[in-house]
Amino acid sequence: MNRISVILLCITTLAIFFIINKKEDIDLSEYRDKIEELQQQVEELEQVNDSLELIEEQLETKLSSYDKTIEEANKPEEGKN
Repeated sequence: MNRISVILLCITTLAIFFIINKKEDIDLSEYRDKIEELQQQVEELEQVNDSLELIEEQLETKLSSYDKTIEEANKPEEGKN
């Protein structure tokens, strides 16, 4: 190979390398905005979930109280014959 062939081979190799590795500019701002919007929705749902868990605890306490009242009402009175 002569010097011109080596230079052309190098140029061709570099051209192919840059064509393969060329990255298109992508506007990510739209995706970032969507991610932020979804993150806000997740945070809102977490707050709603927390309040629902509190309500669940309150209802479980009431149910337990009602169960005790029912058990006491169903017990036969002591000393009654």
